[in-house]
Amino acid sequence: MVGGWGIDTARLAAKRAAVVGYATAVTRTYADRRRLARMPQRGQALILNLHSVEPLGRSAVAGIDPRVLDDFVVWLKRHARIVTIAELAAEDEGRKPCVVLSFDDGYRDFAVHAMPVLERRGVRANQNIIPRCVETGRPPWNVELLDALATLPPNRLAGLADMAGGLRAGLAVAAPARFAELFTLRLKNQPRDARRDVLNAVAERFPELAEARPRPMLSSDEVCQIARDHEVGAHSFAHESMGLESTDYFEDDLDRCSAWFDRHGLALRLYAFPNGSYQVEQLAIAAARGIRTLLVDERPADPTAQALPRLTMFGRSSLELRARMAHALK
Repeated sequence: MVGGWGIDTARLAAKRAAVVGYATAVTRTYADRRRLARMPQRGQALILNLHSVEPLGRSAVAGIDPRVLDDFVVWLKRHARIVTIAELAAEDEGRKPCVVLSFDDGYRDFAVHAMPVLERRGVRANQNIIPRCVETGRPPWNVELLDALATLPPNRLAGLADMAGGLRAGLAVAAPARFAELFTLRLKNQPRDARRDVLNAVAERFPELAEARPRPMLSSDEVCQIARDHEVGAHSFAHESMGLESTDYFEDDLDRCSAWFDRHGLALRLYAFPNGSYQVEQLAIAAARGIRTLLVDERPADPTAQALPRLTMFGRSSLELRARMAHALK
C-alpha cells in the first residue's frame, strides 16, 4: 500500500509534469509572443514581480536561477521594451509592449546574481527594499522562518502539522520546501499577535532553529549604489500585511519609510504592499503623498494608473516564466 507520503510524491510529480507540458505547448505555439504583442492596443503594460535570484537548490525560498533570468531577459528584449516604473508612460513610436522587472525584499542576491544579468543585457529594474531588514541584516520573518525550517529533517518538520490545520505530515516528507512554504503562508494571513504566539510555540518546540543562519540582505550602502542605476522603492518598513493593519499604522509606516529614504539621500516615490495585502483607503493616502503603489493582483497594468498590479513570477526555466506571463495575458 502506498503511504501518505507516496501519494503526495505522486501528486507533486504529476503537477510538475503538467507545468512542463503547459509551458512547452504555450511557447511552441508562440502564444506568449502573440499575447505580449497585443498589450499596447489594449493600453496595458506588464509588471513582473520577482524576489530571490540565486542558483536553484541554494535555499528553501523558491528563487529564479540566474541563467533562467538571463534567458528570460534576452527573450523579453527581443519582443518588448524593458523599462522602469517611472518610464512606463513614456511614448514609444514603435508601440512595443512595455515590461517592468520589479524585485521585492532587497536580498543581497540581487547585487550578486541579478545585477550582473541586468547590466550585461543593458536593462534597468525596480528594487523595493524593507528598511528594517536593511538595518538589521535579517530577512522578513517569513523568509527567515522558511530558511530555518529547511534545516530540519523531514520527520522533524512533520511535527509542525498539528500547528497548521489542513497540512498533512506526509507532505513534509514528500516535499519539505512546499510544506514549509504553506505553513508560513498560513501565518502571513494572521494578525501580528496571533502570529507571534505561533512563532513562539515553534521556537519552543524546535530550539535548533535559532542556530540557522539568516539569508543576507542588501546593506544601506548597497541600496544607495543600486539606486544609481536602478529604481528603488519601499516594500513597507517591516513587511507587515497592510490589509490587517489600521490607518494609523499604515501612515506611520509611510513616515518611517520616508524618513529612512531621506536619511540616505533617496526620494520615496514607490511603495510595494507586502504580500499583496492592502485596503483601498491606503491607496488614496499614498497617492496624496505623491507615491505610486505596487500591488500583487496577478494581471496586466494600466501604465497611467496610480496603483499598479503586478504578476508574481516563478519557474525553473525561461519557458515556464513565459508561459506564466502568457497565462496572465489571456
